[in-house]
Amino acid sequence: MTTTLPRMRGRSEHALDEKGRVILPLKFREALGPEFMLVTSPGPCLRAYPMAVFDRMEDDIRSASVFDEACTDMQAMQRMFYEGDVCSLDQQNRLTIPRALRKHADFGHLDNDAVIIIGMGDKLELWSVTAWAAYKQTLDAQTLNRAAERLRRTGMAQNTAPEAGDGPSPADA
Repeated sequence: MTTTLPRMRGRSEHALDEKGRVILPLKFREALGPEFMLVTSPGPCLRAYPMAVFDRMEDDIRSASVFDEACTDMQAMQRMFYEGDVCSLDQQNRLTIPRALRKHADFGHLDNDAVIIIGMGDKLELWSVTAWAAYKQTLDAQTLNRAAERLRRTGMAQNTAPEAGDGPSPADA
């Protein structure tokens, strides 16, 4: 039996206090659960995963053989996923972001005293205001069109009908 996990969607912005704590909105708390993993990401942000999601991903990146240990891509993924910590919220629903993770995401400077929290389905991303603004500047129409095309080709855009010549039509079935 497959367990369906709650989805996290939406955007919030909350102040980061001098101790590196940020309030997590109610809409994300239930989905994260009492304990969750807070880890670095490939970009200048952090990711928070419910333990069930992280456990599943951990199984996927676990070394299956000694040869995996020599694979630099596998090592990079493992190190990224393990550069983090198991976290929970305090009584005021605040997440204390460890110092090393605050440094990775560039939190805590005068121009980055807030945390932008983005619900990404099965995970959250936590961005500094500066890094989020810089990322949004890269999202021009051409970039978004390339992403939409990639989703369409891989079948992820289920509401998009295939264009002529893209494969069998419903009449061919």
